[in-house]
Amino acid sequence: MGHEKSGKARPIGSLTIVHLAKSGQDYAPGTLERYKTSLKQTQEFITWKYKVSDIDITEIDHGFVSYYDFWLRSVRKFGNNTAMKYLKNFKKIIRLCMAHGWITKDPFLGYKAKIKAVERPYLTKEEIKMIYEKEFTSDRLN
Repeated sequence: MGHEKSGKARPIGSLTIVHLAKSGQDYAPGTLERYKTSLKQTQEFITWKYKVSDIDITEIDHGFVSYYDFWLRSVRKFGNNTAMKYLKNFKKIIRLCMAHGWITKDPFLGYKAKIKAVERPYLTKEEIKMIYEKEFTSDRLN
């Protein structure tokens, strides 16, 4: 586990909220929403695993990251790419903590995760025709 430079407690949920508040001007609303959803997933995992609402960043180690990955895939039943997205957002918060010197060891060190390419089929001519001929009730969609 990493060690704090000061004795100040730094719960991971609070740090994420501060990061969201400070970066509100830098991100699109959809991006902020994804970070909020990531925070919610992380907090649900912490509650499920540790039976507390939040933990200090110094409690986060490689085992936490590995078990969080496992939880996203098995308990939450998320696919690979969805789980990777949550972990990527969480990793950004961890990197922020490291940049501030609040933790010194990267819990993601040695963690390997890859986004899997998803092949989507092309639309058929009939499907394209149906979309083209569709009458939308909203002007915004026409």
